[in-house]
Amino acid sequence: GGGLNGGEASLEQFDLSSGNDSGVEEGASAEIAEIEFDVEDGDILIDRIDLRLVSDSGNDEEDPWDAFDSVRLLVDGDEIAEADLSDEDEYLDEDDGTFRFTNLGLVLMEDEEVEILVGATVAGSVDDAGTTDEGDWTIAVDEVRYFDADGVAEDDNTTGDLDPTTSPTAAFDVV
Repeated sequence: GGGLNGGEASLEQFDLSSGNDSGVEEGASAEIAEIEFDVEDGDILIDRIDLRLVSDSGNDEEDPWDAFDSVRLLVDGDEIAEADLSDEDEYLDEDDGTFRFTNLGLVLMEDEEVEILVGATVAGSVDDAGTTDEGDWTIAVDEVRYFDADGVAEDDNTTGDLDPTTSPTAAFDVV
């Protein structure tokens, strides 16, 4: 299917870690997280990734659309997708801060480890930015949809025990 080799492939060793920048300045862009996938038993095509931005309980600013202008995904330094996050209507569920990147067309080869960098652009004015215990945010991966060489679609929210309640997260601050 679609130039993919192998058979029923799977995402393994899913990992999400903090990016190079633990603090993002107002009005600036920074790398806030890194997603790593390891593909086994064949090639896959990642079609979509759902991410979730969550404000820590101490923040006065709880709504991600008031704190973020956009989030983008980069592979090998190339931007593969960008989401406008400044409008609450762009979110899948504004109550939990989930948003979706679709039609990614990202092919991951068997036995290849791929790193996807998550970059964010912060709004020019964010409540609590730069305060000691506030301005803290967490990003998490909720779901990944991919196709294997057999053309089978997987909506994987259990990759490496990727349960939305216990999924790996990366924390960063708006400073």
